[in-house]
Amino acid sequence: MKLLVPLFIFFSSLLYGQTYCLFTPPPNWEIADPKMVSKRAIFGFLDKSKSGFCPSINLTSEKVSLSPEEYLLIVEENCKKKRQKWRHLGKIQTRAGVAELTEVEVRTQFGAARMMQAILFKEGTAYILTAGALKKDFSKHASLIEQAFSSLTLSDDLFSLVENEKLQEKLRTSWQKKEVGLESKTFETLVLKECCSLGAPWQILMLKL
Repeated sequence: MKLLVPLFIFFSSLLYGQTYCLFTPPPNWEIADPKMVSKRAIFGFLDKSKSGFCPSINLTSEKVSLSPEEYLLIVEENCKKKRQKWRHLGKIQTRAGVAELTEVEVRTQFGAARMMQAILFKEGTAYILTAGALKKDFSKHASLIEQAFSSLTLSDDLFSLVENEKLQEKLRTSWQKKEVGLESKTFETLVLKECCSLGAPWQILMLKL
């Protein structure tokens, strides 16, 4: 619960039935201070075991009316204006589909940093998962970042992500009781204690239903 409380600040009211985007952050990475991440961020996580420029990952989304090619061209042009090195690395398979993989190098007070993005285009929305670390340290985190990118998931039914059918049914029943005001403790307990393997993003989205 310690990690989950700050996450509430990232969300306005979430409606059951909408499309949810979530991912699994690297193990032991903690929720970022909302003041330290973009206002557009849905989720943000940091490797707080590091000092200085902490490795990080965050998820944003935006409505788009451009093709992926047009969108990436604009991103490239914006980076050039800032004198940042930008590359399109190809594609990466995520649970939600094939995403575009890009890389940009930026200068920070701690030295050169590398930012990688997995950009998934679905039904007029770009879902952007961004991970960053100092360039000299990036290779140490590359495999964890790749796993996080691959875990990017879209769902219009968060309950369906629970593979255990009995647990899924318990969740649905307890949520329905919460909705009509009978009680909410059972639902919260199931989400926080019996569904830890689904990760903090899934848990917080469930608690906001």
